[in-house]
Parts: sequence; C-alpha cells; structure tokens
Amino acid sequence: MKRRVLLLNLALAAALLASGALLLERWRTAEARNAEILRRASTGPAAKAIELKNAPDTAVRAASYFEVAEKMLFSRDRNPTVVAEAPPEAKPMPALPSAFGVMDLGDGPVAFLAMKGEPQRGYRPGEAVGEFKLVSAGATEITFEWEGQQLTRKLDDLRGVSVEAPPAASSQAASPPARGSADAGQSPGSAAPSVSGRAADKKFGGDINASSRYCLPGDTAPEGTEMDGYRKVLRQTPFSTTCIWEKVQ
Repeated sequence: MKRRVLLLNLALAAALLASGALLLERWRTAEARNAEILRRASTGPAAKAIELKNAPDTAVRAASYFEVAEKMLFSRDRNPTVVAEAPPEAKPMPALPSAFGVMDLGDGPVAFLAMKGEPQRGYRPGEAVGEFKLVSAGATEITFEWEGQQLTRKLDDLRGVSVEAPPAASSQAASPPARGSADAGQSPGSAAPSVSGRAADKKFGGDINASSRYCLPGDTAPEGTEMDGYRKVLRQTPFSTTCIWEKVQ
C-alpha cells in the first residue's frame, strides 16, 4: 500500500515538473518575439516633422455661433432684428351735438339735438346722432356712445356746442309789404310785416310748423319779446324748458 502511494506521488511530481518546463519555454518564446518586434520598429525611417506656416486659429469663439443662433434650424422665422411697431393713433372724437331740450310725454324721452351744420330734430334713445349713439336722455344729463365709450354730459353744457345750420328758405316767395303797414315796433294787433327768409334765419331757428320756429342757441331775449311778427314763448315741460318763437296772430 505504501509503495503505491509513493509511486503516485512520484508521477505527480514528474507531471508538475514537465508542465513548469513547458510554461517556461513558452514564456521565453513570447519574450523573444516581443523583442524582435520592438527592434524592427526602432530601426525604421523616422517620420519627418511638417511645419505649418500661417496656420488658422482654430480656437473656439462665441461669436462664431451667431449665425447658428440667428438661423436656427427648428425656428426659421427667428429674426434678431426687433422692429418696434408704433401704436395706432387714436381717432379724434368729433364735437358733441348741441342740446336744445328733452321732452317726455309718456312714451319715452325725446332729445332735441343738432350736429354741427345740421338743423335740430328729435332723437330717441338708440338712434344715431352723427357718429354718436344716443343712449339715454334725462332732465339734466344726456349719455352718448362713441367707439364703445359712453359719454355722459350735463344738458346745460351741451347747449350751443355746435352751430346750427340755417334751415332751407321757404318755397313761397315773400310778398311785398302792404301799403300803410306799421314798422317793426307796431302794436300786437297790427299786421306783421313780411320778412325775407335770409333775415329770419339770422334771428330764428328751424321751423316747427307754419306758425312756430325754434330759438337759436344763446337766445337771451326775455319771454314775450316780439320781433318780425313773432313772439317769444317759453314752454315748460316736466323735464326742461323749450324756447319757441310763435307768429303773432
């Protein structure tokens, strides 16, 4: 038994020595091959150095990326030049209409208004007065609408704002004054002298009917004054006072 174990140990030792010798041989062969490769590389021709004259400066600069930022691929409409657009000029507001009074007989207020260069007439809320729209009319205030804005003014502040245009001359020709008629200072019972349409336009406003005319803005004559065959009358309404010249009968 001991003899067999001894023989086995000797066989293992011999195999171990043979493996070590083989490994040493292979290591020496690899070292010799590496030395040969290094020797061949060192004996080759040396590379010539190339000298570059006036070589461009390849340093990275931020300014070289301006074009990339201005002409971005995913936003072609990018424009570095900002154009400041001036705001549109505000439209000037025209002159407000002149107000001659407000009357309400139970079916809603009626405001007597006149634009510049036009005769006065009655307007109800919601109607257009030139470029304005009448919103409401009261005893002391009138509200207009212009360009989406509401403008409230006192009735007294709108009296005589714009100049009323003279009404058209009457189609009837003025008859010559009757022989023996009295002057302008005649008594109320006498016949009124005939006046031309031009002279009457300078003293009275537009016609109400065949025998009545409106007062001009700023008429300061007292009530009862007679002029050119007309008598001044002030008619009181629940909301205002209307000035009228009535023909003397």
